[in-house]
Amino acid sequence: MPTKRAIFVFCFSLLLLIGAWASNLVLLYFAFSACIGLIILSFIFSKFLLFNLEIQREMPPQAHEGELISVRIKLRSRFALLDQSMEIEDVFTAGGPNYKPKTIYLNGISKGKIQFAYQEFCYKRGCYKIGPFKAKIFDPLGLFYMQKEIYVYSSLVVYPSIFQVYNLPFILGHLAPRFGEQTTRISGNYEEFYGIREYQQEDGWRRIHWRSTARASELMVKHFEQSSQWKAMLVLDCCKANSVGFGKNNTFEYAIKIIASLTKYLMFKNASFGFLANTKTPLRINISKGKNHYYKILDKLAVIDSDGLINSHTLLAKYQWLLPNSSSLIIASNNFDQGLLKFLSYLKIQKNIGIIPIVLNSVSFAVDKPAKEIFSQKARQIKNVFNQISSQVYVINCNDDLKTHFMR
Repeated sequence: MPTKRAIFVFCFSLLLLIGAWASNLVLLYFAFSACIGLIILSFIFSKFLLFNLEIQREMPPQAHEGELISVRIKLRSRFALLDQSMEIEDVFTAGGPNYKPKTIYLNGISKGKIQFAYQEFCYKRGCYKIGPFKAKIFDPLGLFYMQKEIYVYSSLVVYPSIFQVYNLPFILGHLAPRFGEQTTRISGNYEEFYGIREYQQEDGWRRIHWRSTARASELMVKHFEQSSQWKAMLVLDCCKANSVGFGKNNTFEYAIKIIASLTKYLMFKNASFGFLANTKTPLRINISKGKNHYYKILDKLAVIDSDGLINSHTLLAKYQWLLPNSSSLIIASNNFDQGLLKFLSYLKIQKNIGIIPIVLNSVSFAVDKPAKEIFSQKARQIKNVFNQISSQVYVINCNDDLKTHFMR
């Protein structure tokens, strides 16, 4: 494509041609020929520069919702005798609905290579294909530029955003153990003192061991190991009919964030945990433990969709054999119908399973939201429904600060 400079040179060459034809001066014909030749050479040279351009992208393969990541671009030209100017546009597909591609102007890569970095915001969980590049390169005289899409792609998995969980109650189904079984599970703390270690972000201030901190000149905390094996199954309601709200402010997206955060908490507590979801093809991850197991669940949460056709009651009835006796069941949904409530009560009584319901208050996610007083009234009604099933019920409203629900 010609630039304004090329159009000016072409018009000037036409004036030279008219002048040469009127005056019959050989010098003007020569000047006209030189201008036309310069235009032709610049056009050929700009195409040559474009096809000799190599480009690479370096970026982290994983990120979390709301995270700002750095993307590094490396350019190399096989033909680097002259300075080249170019514009590079990278299509960052994880940027969200209001994303506008950034165009970066580079002036002069005469040494044959150049690198630069930019930062982008990861809008929403998912698996993304970043790219392609759109390159616009100018010839050294700035008469022409060539555009080309360079099909270099990078994979990016955006995990759900994770908030810090400070506490999750260790709840079992029965109020008291039978024949002395599981005593350590329901009386006192389920952790025993193990030693001293360095402070980590997930640790609370109450665990700091001040004497060791003063001695080591860095924060040290008391390290606990579980006195009994904590097993938990996390259940996510993916029924299409139950999703309320739009975009990221819907019950399904909130439930995913909560499940992901609780999974990380359980991993940190060295607990065993599994995952169930009533997607179109029901998703089942058996109970296990460890960091690899945590990322296995997180990979599923990054791409899971609310396309389920069966309800949570049917899912639990089908896979109840996966729930160990005397374990915890953490279920996130906005629809706890009578069938589900009865089945949860059955699991509590028959298998000594502790139920931890996480209820997404659909009223707060609706388009026409009522007054906040209605939210509180609805929350009290929900907690009354679960009185016979669980001593701890989490009622989540839209725009809640989620970590405050898991502070105590």
